[in-house]
Amino acid sequence: MTRLLKQHLGGIPPSLRNTLLLAIPTAFDLTATILMSIGLLFVTASVYQMLRGAEMLFAAIFSVVFLKRTLNKYNYIGIICCLVGICGVGISSVLSGQGSASFDVTQSQILLGMALIVCSQAVQAAQVTVEDYVMNDIGTAPLQVVGYEGIFGCLAMFCVLLPIVQHTPGQDGSGLHEDSWETWHLITHSPTLPYMVPTLVLSLLCYNIAGMFVTDEIGAVASTVLETMRTLFVWIVDLVLWYTPLGLGRLGEKWDNYSYLQLVGFVILVIGTVVYGRGDEQHVESHKNQITSTHPHLHWQGAVKKLRDLRRPLHRSTYGIASAARSAVLISRHAKAAAAHTAAMEEAEPSA
Repeated sequence: MTRLLKQHLGGIPPSLRNTLLLAIPTAFDLTATILMSIGLLFVTASVYQMLRGAEMLFAAIFSVVFLKRTLNKYNYIGIICCLVGICGVGISSVLSGQGSASFDVTQSQILLGMALIVCSQAVQAAQVTVEDYVMNDIGTAPLQVVGYEGIFGCLAMFCVLLPIVQHTPGQDGSGLHEDSWETWHLITHSPTLPYMVPTLVLSLLCYNIAGMFVTDEIGAVASTVLETMRTLFVWIVDLVLWYTPLGLGRLGEKWDNYSYLQLVGFVILVIGTVVYGRGDEQHVESHKNQITSTHPHLHWQGAVKKLRDLRRPLHRSTYGIASAARSAVLISRHAKAAAAHTAAMEEAEPSA
C-alpha cells in the first residue's frame, strides 16, 4: 500500500495554471452528477446503473476526435454491443413502467430520466478526456487530481450552487429550491443520518482510491468485471428490497416479464465493455510491436511499466479507452528518445 501511495503521489508538482485547469473536469463532474441524479428520480436503480455504460460510446467518440485515435474491430464490436445493450435496457424500462419508489411515473417521465442519464454520460466522458490530458500530458499524479477535484467540487457546492438554490423561489422538494438549513436540521435530528452521511463520504473516498490501485495491478478488463459486479449487486439489492420486509413495502424493484429483456441487455453491455477493453489492449500491443520491429535494440520494460502506471485515469468509466491512445504516443516518445540516445552513443565511440 505504501509503495502504491508513493507511486500515485509522485508525478510533477502542479503549477497554479495546471491546478486551476482541474476546475474544468470538476465542473463536468458536477454537471453529470446533477443530470444523473435528476434522471434517477424517474427510473429504477438498476436501469440507472446499466445506462451509465453509455459513457463508453461518448468516450470512444471523444478519443477519436480529440485524441486522434483509430478504432479496431474489437472497438467497433464493443460499441455495437453497447448500443444494443442500452436499447434493450431502455425498452425494458419503458415497457415495465417501473420508476421512482416515491411516486408514480409515466412513460414520458421514464424516457426523460433515461435521456438525462445518457446525456450525463456524455458530460462525464468529456471529464475523463480532460483528466487524461492533465495526467498523461501534463504529468499530474492521479491522487493529486482526485484531491484537487474534491476541493474544487466542495468550493463550487458550498460557495456557488447551494447559495443559488437556497435563494431560488419555490418550495423545497418541488423544484430547484433547496433549503440547506432544513437539510442540516434533518441531519442533526435524525437517528441514522449522522452516521450514514460520513459513511457515504468515506466509502466514495475508498472507492476512488481503490479503483486506481485495482486498475494498475490487475488491468483494465478486470476493472470492467468489478464495475459489472457493482451494477449486478445494485440490481440484486433492489430485488431483495422488493421481496422482503426490508423494502417497507415500497422500496426496490420487482421481477416481471420485461426483466428478462433487461437481463439480456445487461449481459450484452458487459460483453461489449470487455470486448472494447480487449481492443484497447490490442492497440498498445500492435503499436509496441511495430516500433520494436523498427528498433529491435530498444528495451521496452521501462516503457511498458510506465504505461501501466498511467492507465489509471479512466478506470471508473472508460476502462482505459482514451489512455490506450496516449499509451501509443508514450511508446513512440520512448522509442525516439532511446533511438536518439543510441545514436549519440555510437557517435561518441569513434571519438573515444
